Amino acid sequence: MNAIILEEEKSLDLSIYNNNVEYSDVKNEFCSSVSIIQKSLNSCSNKMNSMRNEVLCNLEKGLECYSQRVEKLPSEIRNIRDLKCKLQSAIQVVENILSLKKCSNDFKLGMSNKDYLSSALCVNKYLNLRNSCINLEHDLCNEMESGRGKLYETICDNLDKSLSNGDIEDITYFIKLFVPIGKAEEGLEIYIKFIRENISEKCMAIYNESIAKSNKTGEKMNFSEMITSLFVTVFDCINDCQENTIDFFSEIEGGNSDNQNVSLNKCTVLRQMYSKLMEEVDIQCSIIFNKFEKEYSAYLDNNWNEIEENGVLNMSISNFELDRFLEEVSYICKLYFKFKVRINDLINSYMNINNSHLSNFRDERVEELKIVNRNENTLSSRIELLSFKYVSCEYGYLLYSINQALNYTDEITWNDQDILNSTLVEDIFFLLYKTTNRCISIGNAQSLKLIIAHINHILSNIVKKKIAENLQYSKPLYEASLGSNNESISCYSHKHLLDLIQRKEASISNINSKYSWTHSLNNLQACIENLEIISKTIVRDFEEYYSDLKYFEMCIDNHQKDGNENQNTNKYSDKFEVSEYIEKSFEQTVNEYRSIHEYYSKISLQILSKISISPILVHLHEEITFEISELESKEYSLNNSFIPSLSLSLKTINDHLRCYYNNQSSEFILSLMIERIVNKIEQIIVNYPERKKFTIYGALAFENDIRNLLSFTNSLLSISIRHMFLRLLEICDLLNIISLEELNELLITDFPCRNWHLSKSDIAKVLFLRSDIDHDKLKTIIKSNNFFN
Repeated sequence: MNAIILEEEKSLDLSIYNNNVEYSDVKNEFCSSVSIIQKSLNSCSNKMNSMRNEVLCNLEKGLECYSQRVEKLPSEIRNIRDLKCKLQSAIQVVENILSLKKCSNDFKLGMSNKDYLSSALCVNKYLNLRNSCINLEHDLCNEMESGRGKLYETICDNLDKSLSNGDIEDITYFIKLFVPIGKAEEGLEIYIKFIRENISEKCMAIYNESIAKSNKTGEKMNFSEMITSLFVTVFDCINDCQENTIDFFSEIEGGNSDNQNVSLNKCTVLRQMYSKLMEEVDIQCSIIFNKFEKEYSAYLDNNWNEIEENGVLNMSISNFELDRFLEEVSYICKLYFKFKVRINDLINSYMNINNSHLSNFRDERVEELKIVNRNENTLSSRIELLSFKYVSCEYGYLLYSINQALNYTDEITWNDQDILNSTLVEDIFFLLYKTTNRCISIGNAQSLKLIIAHINHILSNIVKKKIAENLQYSKPLYEASLGSNNESISCYSHKHLLDLIQRKEASISNINSKYSWTHSLNNLQACIENLEIISKTIVRDFEEYYSDLKYFEMCIDNHQKDGNENQNTNKYSDKFEVSEYIEKSFEQTVNEYRSIHEYYSKISLQILSKISISPILVHLHEEITFEISELESKEYSLNNSFIPSLSLSLKTINDHLRCYYNNQSSEFILSLMIERIVNKIEQIIVNYPERKKFTIYGALAFENDIRNLLSFTNSLLSISIRHMFLRLLEICDLLNIISLEELNELLITDFPCRNWHLSKSDIAKVLFLRSDIDHDKLKTIIKSNNFFN
């Protein structure tokens, strides 16, 4: 067994040895291969470095060469471009010379054939070529310049003949030729002169026709109709000629026209056309205005500032004719205002439609928009002066007409008791509406402002004064006609008052509001209502009339904001400020009328109270006692209470007020009367403790009276009057405290939390009115309680 094991170990050792030998051989072989590979890699690396250096060297040489060529390239390009430009210029010069020679031949041919349009186009081409050919073809250019002069003379001669003959087609033909021959400004001037002559001829025909008609009928000339015809003629000419004027003389959009160098820009054409047309309008309107001022010199030359002292009658002026004159003036001013707006709208529309290339001419456009109003030309200054003279005349007309309405035409419809006002209110406010509507329509905010000032002066110093005089004069008549008791108040009527007036004023033919207190007071209230309405109406009409106006300051106030004037604009140029001025002016006048209406309403109250209410309150003060027993309190409630008689008097007064006063006045007077009654009852109770003592039964009866009075008076008015009774109701609550124990409890629980209308001293006074409680204990309670301290 051991031998076998040893043999196997030997064989194993031999095998290991053999493997070690093989491994050593393989290892040596591998090391040899690695060495060879390393050598090969080193050789490749050296070759790659050599190749890289060679490539970099070649690239550097190539870039250096290319850089030298690039540096030379711009100069070569410039040389080529210069050469190209010289060649193009030379070619263009040759072409221009050829074109110039052709133009010369075509021009001669056109002149010989009298084809002036083709000749003019040839001149236009020559003008475009002249600068480039003048040094090379001097003789040819001189020849064309000479031909241009001959063509100009021929066009002028033929145009003069066409103008003399009135041949529109020929005039248009020759006018258009001024632009291509380089005479655009002169052609435009001639064309505008032709338009002005047409306007002048038509206007003179209208003027002569109007004079002939006036001579035939014997009536005054209709100046507003003549001015209307003048403005219509101007707009007709604009419609007929404006497009032609722009087409003939202005640059074509895009700049591709042959006439581009010799035509005018659109702003220049429009400015010159409209400025010259406005000069013609001034001339023609001056002719009409001279005649107008001569016809109406009596109205324009009078010193209207002294109208209040002199009166219209003393100035020998017919009120009807003055009214007609004012209508004429307002319509003329309105026409001019509308004309200015229309002209500005036309200019603006032509400056905006398809004119993006005019953005560089913004300043020119601004100047153009000022043409109509910037200069103090004859027509605008005369219209402005006329508008202020119109205001003076309107003031005189108002003074005269309102004086008539107040003193001569005022009437009362005595047979109809439903008509509570006299005619003067309707007449006065009809005149005011008429005047303000006229003034709004003339388009001058300053004139409107002056008229509003005059109206408020008349209302404050004439109308209000006259109504106050009427009230003072009619007061004794009203008191006499009312009588001395409720029955006589119930029997009051207009007929009764009229009979009384006729007995006292037998010589008076027109018995108007001067003799009727109720009509005068109703007139005062009606004036307040109409003033509130007219203020809103004027503002509304004013804002509606100018709602679409883009150039308010320019077209109304003859004032244009520009440059440094932005901060110095007339403060009435903005329509919202004018509206505010109107509202504030009338608001002040309304407040004055309300004040005087309140004053005379209180006098009405005094008159009626003296007859019906005062005796009842005197009876309450002097004769009625509330220091009564339970049985006496029942008797008092049935037979002795002052409330039934007071209610009857109030009903009588209420019926009288509703019949003869308007609703606002009657409500106001009755509410004042109830308030005064309540205050008087309170004074009687609180201020006369020696006369008015209360038991608990008297206190209950008094509370019942007060609550009945509250209920009845509340039914008379459309508004609640409970607030007037708050102090009286508190007095009733205090008087109805049953005992001192209840008072002690209330002083802790109720009194401190309650919002009293009575003062603490008045509360103490009322508590001492109770005769059936111990006053010494009451004093102790009051002194010890914090509520009274």
